[in-house]
Amino acid sequence: MQAATVERAYITGGFDPYQNTNDPFLSGADVRVWYKDSVYRFYDTSVVRSDTSRYKSSMNIYMNRRFKVEPAESIEVEVMLPNGRRLKSSTKSAGKVTFLDNSTLFIYNDVKIIKFFWTSSSVGTNFFLPKFRIIYYKKEGSQNTRHEKEIPLRYEDNMPVPFTTSKVPQVSVDLNTIKRALNEIAEGDPDKAAYSISLHPVFTVATLDDALCKYYSTSTQSFSSITVSLDETDYSNIQGGYGIFGSFTSDEYQQLKFVGEFITSLGYKIKE
Repeated sequence: MQAATVERAYITGGFDPYQNTNDPFLSGADVRVWYKDSVYRFYDTSVVRSDTSRYKSSMNIYMNRRFKVEPAESIEVEVMLPNGRRLKSSTKSAGKVTFLDNSTLFIYNDVKIIKFFWTSSSVGTNFFLPKFRIIYYKKEGSQNTRHEKEIPLRYEDNMPVPFTTSKVPQVSVDLNTIKRALNEIAEGDPDKAAYSISLHPVFTVATLDDALCKYYSTSTQSFSSITVSLDETDYSNIQGGYGIFGSFTSDEYQQLKFVGEFITSLGYKIKE
């Protein structure tokens, strides 16, 4: 699925942009994307909003399910607004990630660490965003419902620290972090036998294209963890308007597998 949003600029009435609770989505636009030898028109639709802390209504987007963006391909977009104004932009998707051999288990000061390595034509220029998930099933009545549990990079002060973007083509997670994430699945539920854990966790790496990399590096970086810049650079690659037209590719590592005894030792069943 490919998605785009077109929004109006708005005045908050103060210094806090979150004071505005009216969805600025602009309907009635003609959104078209040129990809390879075809033109794809996006249609106006809505999806369930996962975060309703600011906007309460459904999330309005422009969507097209008819094509999938492949690595290292040129993409162009043109948007005709209801008032006749035309917006244009282009980008090139990032290169494909290739995982090196299989994951490697290191022991460092008695701590077991799993390391993931990969390579790509985007190494050194683009940002990578890893994601590590556990697939599990919970018995609810007569049904086994599928769920996902995200494994963080680590825990600090009893709080999960998520993966962040980096140009480094590798990442490591210690086994204690994985074990803690697994224990959180049935935290507070004495019936751990109602949970079945898949032996195949899912590790993916998303690669941001040049447009998203420039946005991230110019618009979201601060000088330090205790410094806030009051004049941050606003990055836009939209002709005739303001915003971001970018893409990311996602590649999945499929070779990692839990040892069955590791899962059962935590009180869970195994889902093959």
